[in-house]
Amino acid sequence: MATNPSGEAAPQKRNPQKPKSGDADMVGSSEGTTGMRPARPVATLNRDAIYRQSNDIAQAAQNLDVFEKRLISLGLARIDHNDQEPSFDLIVPIRELEAFGISNPYDRAKQAAHSLGHKAVVLMRKDGGFTIIPWTSQVEYVPSENSDLGFSYVRIQLNENLRPHFTRLREKYGALQALEVIQMPTAISMRLYEYVWQASWAGRRPEFEVDLLPLKHALDLVDVDNRGHWVGEKYADWRDFRRQLRNAVAVFEEKGSLRVGFEGVRVGRRVQRVRFRVEVTKPIEHLNVQPTLFTEEGPSEGRIRERLRNVGFTGSARQLIDEFGIETVEVAVGITESKAREGILNNPGGFLRTLLRDGVVVDAPDTHRINVEKEARGRESAMEQDVDEQWEKHRQEAAGRIIEALALDEALLKEMTFNHVRGLQGGKLVLKALEQGVDSPVFRLYRTAAVLSNHEDLAPITAIDRDAFKKNQVESR
Repeated sequence: MATNPSGEAAPQKRNPQKPKSGDADMVGSSEGTTGMRPARPVATLNRDAIYRQSNDIAQAAQNLDVFEKRLISLGLARIDHNDQEPSFDLIVPIRELEAFGISNPYDRAKQAAHSLGHKAVVLMRKDGGFTIIPWTSQVEYVPSENSDLGFSYVRIQLNENLRPHFTRLREKYGALQALEVIQMPTAISMRLYEYVWQASWAGRRPEFEVDLLPLKHALDLVDVDNRGHWVGEKYADWRDFRRQLRNAVAVFEEKGSLRVGFEGVRVGRRVQRVRFRVEVTKPIEHLNVQPTLFTEEGPSEGRIRERLRNVGFTGSARQLIDEFGIETVEVAVGITESKAREGILNNPGGFLRTLLRDGVVVDAPDTHRINVEKEARGRESAMEQDVDEQWEKHRQEAAGRIIEALALDEALLKEMTFNHVRGLQGGKLVLKALEQGVDSPVFRLYRTAAVLSNHEDLAPITAIDRDAFKKNQVESR
């Protein structure tokens, strides 16, 4: 992220205009502006300004209300990541909230500044413990009539203990557009958007699952006591929590860049996990992520119908999509278009039907071409199988390192594996296979998946994402 997302030159310090006693509301200090840097000119943020935070912060209990979160987000967007040791002395002009579509922000920003100084983030540890870090070391609200900058602002001095979570980030972090987050109407929608954004890698991971209570903790809907136990759970009935999630995701597409669906996953009789499905709906330019090309909604179906007509398909597009699924039809259309451009199809519409029905390429009696393509597919299939075998070996090695680092015993691994399988579609059949014993290939396979799923933050991306592993293999050759 640039020093100033607006592209303006970095502001120079100037002599502070010391406010009169009573001009400013201070939180976190009783010694005036001691410890705060002098006031300086402040460049206006662009509407596409971004902020960065670690995945640990995204998954933590942030304990912020709507306006506190807005102040923090706009403050984080001002961190200069080109600086080796960027300042944590952050100024948020109140008028910026107004410019970004937040109505009547002044009184609420003042109240949020007052309460922000007493808030702390709770980071859960893998060993069941937790770490609590205050958000700020000092917060100052300065009204316009006595402002050394000529306008009302909130000045936030972030806690230095949070520096590893916001600066020098190289992996396991998210870069979010501040405007999208601050326009979310509730604290739950803001936090859920951040959570989904980072868990889905900004929509590049279309589906993921999370445990219910850690998700609620990130949404400030369950607390942890001094022994590390969950207490004070809100919306304990899944139906009530589901309603909260629905209300939150309903605004994501309008305010943000993601469309999100979800469903509860039962472990036994209770919902204990949540499965999210994510689609990108707008270009995310700072990450070079493009919208999902086709969805199940009308406009995408219309594009599919038009492409089907163009390749000579005269049947019902709706029936085709219902029978094979829109993603499969999209792939088949793409293959047909490619072959048609090469001029090797006598009947593109018939080729498409055959491709969908049989999953094989059969067209004019060009035996040589068919044999060549068949051999190519065979080689590609063998290569993909080789990648799968290498990837599974890599995953087992990564899981082994995690097991060793956390000293996970056999009983815990067995319980973790069975719980993971219960949450899978067709899990009942797999459970029977697991009864072969912990030394069976099936058990080792699902134990690896369970360890990586439960400790994803400790695993390399190549053990989670097959495409990333394959790309790494190609680049290392």
